[in-house]
Amino acid sequence: MSSRTRTITPDEIEQERYPFRRAWPSIIVEIAILAGVCVGVYFITRLLNIQLSGLPLSIVEAALIAVPVILWIVFSLMREQAADLPRFRLLIVMIITLLAANAVTIPAADALFQTSDWLPHEATIQRILGYTFTLGVAQAITQYLVVYYCVYPRGLRVRADSIAYFAAASVGYAAMLNIHFMLNSTPALDVLALTVFANQATSLAMSFMLAFGLAEVRFASPTPFLMMIMLALSALIFGASVTLRGGLVNGGFSLLGSEASPLYGFAFSTILLVAVGVVIAFFFRTAERREEEAALAQAP
Repeated sequence: MSSRTRTITPDEIEQERYPFRRAWPSIIVEIAILAGVCVGVYFITRLLNIQLSGLPLSIVEAALIAVPVILWIVFSLMREQAADLPRFRLLIVMIITLLAANAVTIPAADALFQTSDWLPHEATIQRILGYTFTLGVAQAITQYLVVYYCVYPRGLRVRADSIAYFAAASVGYAAMLNIHFMLNSTPALDVLALTVFANQATSLAMSFMLAFGLAEVRFASPTPFLMMIMLALSALIFGASVTLRGGLVNGGFSLLGSEASPLYGFAFSTILLVAVGVVIAFFFRTAERREEEAALAQAP
């Protein structure tokens, strides 16, 4: 009887070494598809001059708002179940963040700060700071508290867990922002499409900051002020995004003179998300490499 030697593929070796779902590829796929869908809806609506009303408009708007959530379910939540060591509380984090945003954060922030009454009339710097210290802080704290109390510390087994859970929180919060925007503003379909992308991109960029901070607290010994700094930077991302994107879309601020276009706002949201993502991914990789080197140095 002859015996055969089974060849182990590189993918199997990698899976054996890293049994968790990698969060970054899922995020990249989700945001890329979302960008394509939202830009596609924008151009189709503009070029074909599509004007819906009544029930057909409501159905399309609901479907558009559901796209980020569906993408997250398909490329993050469902793929999680195929991992050797899945993260079990992703759906809980997403739902609780969505409910907290709807029941507490968004209505409380609107009633308390009433930013729509005074901030739009301020100068650019004042608007950035205003949105940062009001709605930005409220969103950052909400996402942080949900992840912290749902999964910390036992749910964070590796640093990538922090990215996965905060990405789930960002999906939930952005979904509720989009719902409130649709119900309170009755926007045109093309405007809603780009707003859906902008809210998701901003929430995701904020979550990257929070994820790095909590991962450092869990796996390293950072300064006691690190998490506060990450919360502040996360809120600042919100303030800068809302102010500068609004100026690019409405003409209050433009790098191209007095011209304005919703696509400038889309480009800004994309650049902001990519820039923050690249920086935070570099920080994560540096921290992981530092841990690997320390483990090798201690090995007999």
